[in-house]
Amino acid sequence: MLPAHQNPLRMDLLASVPFRFSHGDWTVNLSWLKRLNYRASIVGPQGSGKTTLLAELAERLDNSLYLNLPHEKQPHAAMLADARAGTQAGKIILVDGIERLSWIQRQGLYFGTAGKAGLVVVVHRKCRLPTWITCRTDEQLLAHVVGQLGLDTPTVQAAALEAFHRSRGNIRDALRLVYDQFANESLPVPSPPLSIS
Repeated sequence: MLPAHQNPLRMDLLASVPFRFSHGDWTVNLSWLKRLNYRASIVGPQGSGKTTLLAELAERLDNSLYLNLPHEKQPHAAMLADARAGTQAGKIILVDGIERLSWIQRQGLYFGTAGKAGLVVVVHRKCRLPTWITCRTDEQLLAHVVGQLGLDTPTVQAAALEAFHRSRGNIRDALRLVYDQFANESLPVPSPPLSIS
């Protein structure tokens, strides 16, 4: 078994791959978000980069509050209280996992932040907020991510492509499958590229 710290798809390396816009760059897309008064949604299927985009947005906005709602079925009262306090402090509320809230809780968040600094949410389908970015996956995006990690050998690209199809286009799940192949050594770790002097 390959130790986790040697896996070329370990979490810290994946986190270093920046979100890739299909149109424009950060300057263009932040300008569009500003025109939406920072009230918008990031829409797309699972594993398409929505969470990556929201996390990068949080780093670029000085006055934001990032809330990642847990997957477990549990009351989210504490996080909703944080959102109310953040709104009162003039913060743009960024919510990953708003679909985990009940309908009433979502309505409360929408109305409670109206006219304030802003609300940007991650959703799988369009919601009551205008769409800022629609995230999609395709083979080209997968190849880009794998290439950004320095794993653009034919063997790894083929394994990633097969995993992408097995995962029905979910890039996050595809990379997990390839991670497991590296871990159990059924896929060899590419040698580091030779430096040219």
